[in-house]
Amino acid sequence: MTESITITYQSEQVTVEPVVIDHNVQFKVNFEHPVYIEKDLSEDGTERWIEVGAGATLRAEQLGEMIEKHPEL
Repeated sequence: MTESITITYQSEQVTVEPVVIDHNVQFKVNFEHPVYIEKDLSEDGTERWIEVGAGATLRAEQLGEMIEKHPEL
């Protein structure tokens, strides 16, 4: 597992690093105010990306798709 990657989100370069919390892998996206995202199961059983503390957001979905392109994480 790589320590971090750098992605460009809405014209801003940010680093993303995996963090293990209570046996779950979350990804810390280092904006000015860091955001944590993780995969979650929706009520119908499909996987989706969520922001920890905020739930399913467009930003989490977009960031998650970018993270999935980096299997080294």
